[in-house]
Formats: sequence, structure tokens, C-alpha cells
Amino acid sequence: MNIVKKIRRLALLFISTTTAWTVQLKSSHDEEHVDVMVDFAFPVHVVQSIRQDLNQSLYFIQQKNYSVAVPTLQDAISKLHTRASMNSDDIAYIQAMIDQIHAFMLSSLEDCQERSVILEMCSKIQDFL
Repeated sequence: MNIVKKIRRLALLFISTTTAWTVQLKSSHDEEHVDVMVDFAFPVHVVQSIRQDLNQSLYFIQQKNYSVAVPTLQDAISKLHTRASMNSDDIAYIQAMIDQIHAFMLSSLEDCQERSVILEMCSKIQDFL
């Protein structure tokens, strides 16, 4: 039992020493080079958030919970205002989500006030594309 404790302590000491040495090397390396991914992290996060908002909206629409779907679509629209340009994959994905929302809303026989609001928001999103 005593040997196991000694081995654990040695392993912990080795890991902490190695980690400290690695961090020291990385900090000296970072001064010379800039990580390119840092520059692009914000736009990717915004597009992922837009995708998530559209996915949630579609889910809420499928569940006929329109009062929750409207704010998530509004969030997507407000995030699109901050995004200057998108790549073709993002545009195609967003368009596919809008098409699914349209198809579900048009197949729904319910005539409610939220339906026109949702379709109007979808057209606003399409205008950004």
C-alpha cells in the first residue's frame, strides 16, 4: 500500500513538472507567433449560434409551441445583423432550415397570428442571405 502511494506521488510530481515546462515553452512560443484561430473564433461562434436558433425554432414549431419559436427566430435575425458575410455552406444550411420551417408552417392547417409572424421573420432571414 505504501508503494502505491509513492508511485502516485512520483507520477503527480512528474505530471506537474512536465505541465509547468510545457506551459513555459508555450508562453515563450506565443510571443513570436499569433494563433490564427483566435481571429476567426467570433464569427464561427455567431454562425453556430444562428444555426442553433434556427434548429430550436424548427423544433418548437414542430411541437406547435409558437410563442417560444418567435423569440428564437428574432434572436437569429439579430445575430444575422452582426454577421457581414457567410460561406456557402452556412447559407445553404440556413436556407434549408428556412425551407423546412416554411414547409411545416404551410402544411399546418392552423391559422394563427404567430404563423404570419414566423413566415415574415423567415423572409427577413432570407433577405440577409
